[in-house]
Amino acid sequence: MTEERIIHLDQDTRLMLKIAQDDHEAFGVLQSKYVPIIGSYAAKLNGQIEISDVAQEVFTRLWLERKKYRPGSNVKAYILRFARNVVSEQDRSQSQEAKSIKERYACGDLHVSGVQTASAGVDPQILCALNDAISQLPDKEREAVELFHLQQKNLADSSRLTGCSIEAFKGRLRRARARLRQMAANDVLAAWHG
Repeated sequence: MTEERIIHLDQDTRLMLKIAQDDHEAFGVLQSKYVPIIGSYAAKLNGQIEISDVAQEVFTRLWLERKKYRPGSNVKAYILRFARNVVSEQDRSQSQEAKSIKERYACGDLHVSGVQTASAGVDPQILCALNDAISQLPDKEREAVELFHLQQKNLADSSRLTGCSIEAFKGRLRRARARLRQMAANDVLAAWHG
């Protein structure tokens, strides 16, 4: 496609064509513009979904598929199709596995793979507190902790099982760890002031 013809295309189409040529700056511009749009769209499709995970997954897929884009299609519709697919896949990944995670975190049931094997010699009250803290995490973060830390699955397997990219899965783990650290800090302060 000649430069003269590109000039007549809308800004988003020009950005997509640059992205197809591995232009990271154009990718950043498009990403900045569409993250809020994707967030609103994903929230309408599923109010329980982690919007940052959806946006990250959409842009990961967009980058991987960048060479397949053909001008002439509406860029917004093209990007929102990725978002719709990501949300649908994440909804499907809330399978029996995800539902059973909630059930296994009841304090009286410490038969979670990994906790039991890693818990030899650990005070049962600590295990109960850990299970309680994990049970307070949002579903996707709890699932990430379960798969990666308790079932000791690797990042690739964990991300595949949850239907998201490795980067999105790492984001879930990062947020879960931060929440658990905050919960632990709050518990220590409460016990100290209690």
